[in-house]
Amino acid sequence: MQPHHSSIEQPSLTLHRSFRFGLAAGRFVYRFRWLLLVLWIVALGVSIPFAIRLPSLLSGGGFQVRGNGNESAQVSLALIEKLHVPPSSLLVVFHSATTNVSDPAYQEELNTTLSKIRTFHHVTSVTRGSAGEDGRTVYMNVGFDADDTAMQKEVGAFRALLPSGASARIAQVSLTGQLAVEDDLNTISLQDVERADTIVLPITLLILLIVFGTFSAAVLPLLLVIITLPLALAAIYPIARATPITTSVLSIVSIIGLGLSIDYSLFITRRFREELARGQDTREAIAWTVATAGEAIVFSGLTVMIGFWGLMLIGTGLTSVGLGGAAIVAV
Repeated sequence: MQPHHSSIEQPSLTLHRSFRFGLAAGRFVYRFRWLLLVLWIVALGVSIPFAIRLPSLLSGGGFQVRGNGNESAQVSLALIEKLHVPPSSLLVVFHSATTNVSDPAYQEELNTTLSKIRTFHHVTSVTRGSAGEDGRTVYMNVGFDADDTAMQKEVGAFRALLPSGASARIAQVSLTGQLAVEDDLNTISLQDVERADTIVLPITLLILLIVFGTFSAAVLPLLLVIITLPLALAAIYPIARATPITTSVLSIVSIIGLGLSIDYSLFITRRFREELARGQDTREAIAWTVATAGEAIVFSGLTVMIGFWGLMLIGTGLTSVGLGGAAIVAV
């Protein structure tokens, strides 16, 4: 009489050495599930303060190719060293709808603003331009002794020096130039990320309900996003303190994080349901899920991370894209 083999036995998989670690890991996860859950919650709580502070360290732009071997960088260095061009600058534009630049009140406001600008740290030169064709517009070119990356964090403080609202009695003051544009892009980028998350998450939940069929399964990818985003941003925080990181990192972490959370959750949930359908108990279903779908996710994630690491070698703003992508995939 031939021995009976249960339908839940998988001899071909059991013999495969690559599944031994996965099975052990899955059983470990099941055995210490409450402890692991607490550890993840603690990690989330610790990461949130650092994730909140990260946007203040980010800068706009950052797509300049750097390095002395680059011709563009060599020209910029020559302009600074030989022609004494400021490493960075801002244009302050004054415009009045009714008053000419030659008016004493207009001149007083210009001189007051000029005095404040000269006291701002890093300012090395202030050049006043002539009045525009309308006679009511004039500009100041303000040069700094630090480059765009260093001055990016100072734009907000510089704006605070300029007349605005009730203090702008004669002329409206506008700020322009590369530094100002990058600062505006930074602000807009942060607002767009917040707006996108607010719109996308409810739509995503609806789609997931249709795909998974149950609320408990549909909410898993969103919970994964809620946990992994702060952890990834917190991991980037110390790097952003040491080296310039652009605001693009926020978009990448958000987009990649949401996509991978849905993708990986779908793999895990589908495989877990298949194992339950074969008659496995919860412990063994989790073990085989980690050993199969979990292993596929590990190698998939490593491959994606390698691709993002490659972007970090280029030396432009893509470094931030690579860093953000690698961080969110790792978490």
